[in-house]
Amino acid sequence: MIGKKYFLVFTALLVFSCRISFAGGKLIPLKDSPDKNGEYTSILTFRIKYIDKSNVNAKNFIKGRVETFMAFKLRYFDGLKLMEVPATIPGNWDYKEKICYCSGVVFIAAKPGKYDLLDLFYKTSGSTSVGGWTSTTTITNSYPINSVLELKAGNVYYAGDVNIDVAENKTEKWNLFINSISSDSIVSDFKKKYPNTFSVYKNNFAPVVFSEPTPLQAQKVIFSSQFTKSEGLWKESNDSLHTASFEEGHYRIESKSDCNMGTEIIELPEKLGKSVDIELRIKWISGTNKSGFGLILPGRYSGALSAKCPQGEIEPRGYVFGISPNGYAGIWYECLLRFYEGNKNVKKMTTLTDWKNIPTIKTNSNDQNTIHIQVIGQVIAYYVNDKFVSRAPFNSLAKLNAGEYLNYQNILEFTEFLNEDFKLLGIYSYKKQTIEFDELKVSRFK
Repeated sequence: MIGKKYFLVFTALLVFSCRISFAGGKLIPLKDSPDKNGEYTSILTFRIKYIDKSNVNAKNFIKGRVETFMAFKLRYFDGLKLMEVPATIPGNWDYKEKICYCSGVVFIAAKPGKYDLLDLFYKTSGSTSVGGWTSTTTITNSYPINSVLELKAGNVYYAGDVNIDVAENKTEKWNLFINSISSDSIVSDFKKKYPNTFSVYKNNFAPVVFSEPTPLQAQKVIFSSQFTKSEGLWKESNDSLHTASFEEGHYRIESKSDCNMGTEIIELPEKLGKSVDIELRIKWISGTNKSGFGLILPGRYSGALSAKCPQGEIEPRGYVFGISPNGYAGIWYECLLRFYEGNKNVKKMTTLTDWKNIPTIKTNSNDQNTIHIQVIGQVIAYYVNDKFVSRAPFNSLAKLNAGEYLNYQNILEFTEFLNEDFKLLGIYSYKKQTIEFDELKVSRFK
């Protein structure tokens, strides 16, 4: 959703100074000379369309604007680095039948290669004066992309349209990279803005092919467990919510409640660091086939490190990664793992990725699935059996209030990484089912 100061979206001139610094990388703004772009021999282009039906007085504000243009950042991964490239378009605001329109085409020069695109981010700020009255606001938002794009030398790739549509009730719909067949208007805009570059690339428009992200290869294992009793890592527990025990050489958690989790949490020998790879091999044995089980990355909390859930106590919040026996996966934040028993259930969670069908999940009893989590900087990626599930922002839990969720727009504003000071990992089973845990491995990329 667009920023909380939505009602001011058109009382402000969408002005965003290009003096703001952007990280350099393998994508740069296009210049009107192939020679000036050096090794950047590919071109990526897309059109942004913004339609707002929510401000019936928009015409008056547009008349009073001082200056208008919108600026975006396309953010992508270069290995372990999160990179940015500015993508500025002229505002060209139009008003018709109480609807505001803005559109423009973005052109980016690229080195040939694969680009793991995270999101399209924008931050606009400015002021407008109408009748001696001035209003100023700032709006930020980001639109997740989570796709890999391969660019080859000498081609122009039209990724399609980015449509942002704001309804009268201020709800927002957006679509990324649709209608990706290059049109005459895109060619005409390219020729008009960059005539010299166009003369070289005019016959080299190529179709865009997106693919899903894949896990990076980790390099150094810092912790591993086969969930054996001899390791002395995992406790045997038996309380009203769950049983954790070693059966026939395997570690299992049986959750007993219809509305609670059975959890076990351990402390690792080393801090997780700023970039980490976590793999958990796991099996569903029996019970309900529609509830989650998997991995927990707890945050900072007070109290003893225990998951036996005495009445009235609340476990730490954190990130919860789950799969279900019927083939779904999701991510939640700030799930309280201890609940009041009886009618005072204080479970609280924020959905980062709602249940999503993942075709690679094995759904039979005793089938092994692999949960794979990779944290790079302040973005976390989630895979099941190497199939991409989702990404989510990964921030310092100490800086969040209860229930607060930081969108992608905030991730670069934090310099401290969530688990840089943490060494905790947890496993869980939710509702009435039995889960077997086979192997846990934690690795670093370098």
